[in-house]
This record gives sequence, C-alpha cells and structure tokens, in this order.
Amino acid sequence: MAYHITKFVNDSKLESVTANPKSDRDTYFVKPGTLEQPKHPPLLNKGEFDSYSQAFPIANWIYTGTEAYAFWDSGKSEIFAVTQKDPRVVKVLYQGSAGDLTLTININGAIEFKSAK
Repeated sequence: MAYHITKFVNDSKLESVTANPKSDRDTYFVKPGTLEQPKHPPLLNKGEFDSYSQAFPIANWIYTGTEAYAFWDSGKSEIFAVTQKDPRVVKVLYQGSAGDLTLTININGAIEFKSAK
C-alpha cells in the first residue's frame, strides 16, 4: 500500500506549491486559507535520503512560502522530511499505516501529515 495526499490545507497567509519530480500531474498550487482536494491525489515517492540535496530530485517537494521541504515514504510506515534551511537533519513527520493523508501547512509554514479518514 502507498501514501496519497487527498487533501491540502493551507492555514498560512502565503501561497504554496507542491510537486512530484516523478509526475508532472502531481503539481498543485495551494492558496492561503484554503482546503484543496486534488483531482489526482499525489503519491508519495519511496526512498532513503540523508540530505535535502540527495532527496530533492526524487522525493516529493513543497514550498510553503517560508520553507522548502523534501518529503518521502520510507517504506516502513513513516514519512520523512528534510528542509532546505536545515539540509542534513532528517525528521519523521508521520508514523502510521499507508493510505490517504491530509497535508496541512500551519500558520508558520511548517507542514504536518494526518490520516484523511
């Protein structure tokens, strides 16, 4: 099973854009203060990365207006991320079974994942 983003919630006051380097149709612009339900829910790419520069050409990506994140499916029921500002610090953003997710951009531009159920 895989992770798919079925909802984007932008609680910030800034425009955001998300992309998948493996699929052009997984590029979405998310307006401030909106909830977007993509027609084609983006698939999170799988991988193992140690830095932003290593992840960037393969992993999913989002720019929140304050930060650029590369994020990916570890294949072990976890989503990892690394930021452009802190390019060597890999963090766990979500732990849970694969399935449909909501990606929320917080008011400060940080991102978080939750089950869309």
